[in-house]
Amino acid sequence: PTYFPQNFYLDIGQDTGSSLQAVSSYQNILVAQTADATFGIKGNSGLLTAPAPYTVFTINPTVGAVAWKSVRPVRNHLLFLSKQGIVALKSLYAADEQFNIDFMDRNILNIVPQDTDAVGIQYDNQYWLNFPNYGITLRYYIDKKAWVKDTYTAWNDFKGIHQWRLESGKLFFVTRPSVVESGENAAIYKIGIDKALPADLGNVFKTEFETSFLNQNYPFHPKNYKEVKLDFTLQNEYLGIKDALAVS
Repeated sequence: PTYFPQNFYLDIGQDTGSSLQAVSSYQNILVAQTADATFGIKGNSGLLTAPAPYTVFTINPTVGAVAWKSVRPVRNHLLFLSKQGIVALKSLYAADEQFNIDFMDRNILNIVPQDTDAVGIQYDNQYWLNFPNYGITLRYYIDKKAWVKDTYTAWNDFKGIHQWRLESGKLFFVTRPSVVESGENAAIYKIGIDKALPADLGNVFKTEFETSFLNQNYPFHPKNYKEVKLDFTLQNEYLGIKDALAVS
């Protein structure tokens, strides 16, 4: 397919037939993505009147973005949802125009939906990716390299997030047409993320823990735990209460 930045036509994808999904600024290039491939666009001349002011090069011929709202810069990477899962585009600084991709979701691949309406944001050292058509949000902790899955069932019919918004350092999101209580008309809501509340729009958080290495690495001497005692203290910089929490 052919696209044109400013008054110049660029041939991207070498007639693959895939439509352009997203164009993102990354490092010193533009990243153009179809659903099946990723390309780079780099300036070739300081003069727009030059015969070829831009050049196109292939970054990855088989991995592209299927949800344009999922493409977000995260630290020094560019994260997005592809047909193969959640991917991070990385720059190889030792060589010009050399980039690599890294699959970020190998441990959770079985729960990553192929949602073309997925919308992401970088917030609080995390990559948040909401899947409106599946009712889940996946959050990636950048420093801990760990994933968390959030589900939301407080409303009668919650249709997911249309857009994330950062306003004065605070996170908001705009919903798709949703119904709060049965019998009401669907409406679009703007909702702020309030970390001082131990609930999600009135829906109390439920947390489950799964332990590992219960045999303590001794396969012939299994250790069966009869009792577990957990001591929790709420450590939240946004919430002043730090009393111990009851565990049932």
